[in-house]
Amino acid sequence: MGAFVHPNGLHLELWFRNDDNGNGTIADDVTKADVWGQYPNNCRTEINGVGNTNVDCLGGTPHSGGYITPSAFSLKKGGIYWVRITVSDIPTNPLFASLQADLLEETPSGVVLRQQGLVNFDKGRHFPDYSSPLKGTIARTGGSGEVIQFNAFDYGF
Repeated sequence: MGAFVHPNGLHLELWFRNDDNGNGTIADDVTKADVWGQYPNNCRTEINGVGNTNVDCLGGTPHSGGYITPSAFSLKKGGIYWVRITVSDIPTNPLFASLQADLLEETPSGVVLRQQGLVNFDKGRHFPDYSSPLKGTIARTGGSGEVIQFNAFDYGF
């Protein structure tokens, strides 16, 4: 699960596996993802799945049920962007959690919040063993370190 900067703005993603072959384990099944972005219409797109779109659409204003705020965002070469994510339990439903993300841009006058999003998810689907400690991975697009730089930390800013 996570969030990333897309040329059209913030995207939220939830990775998972289903027991597609019905043998009782997910270890040998294809990894899939549900991805939400403001295009198309804040709706879910499946990666490595059947490719459904215009389903599970999120609103455009902050709401506990899920949203992606509208943005006239345009990825700029040489721009400095931050994506901050927060994963939280939903107190009223212990089987679910939420992924919240903020897209921030560094400007000469300071850091500016460009876009926000939130999606709720079933912990059992996205964390089959959610009693184990969470692990994180940091990824970036290809290119030399002189062109693309990234920083990561695991609590607040």
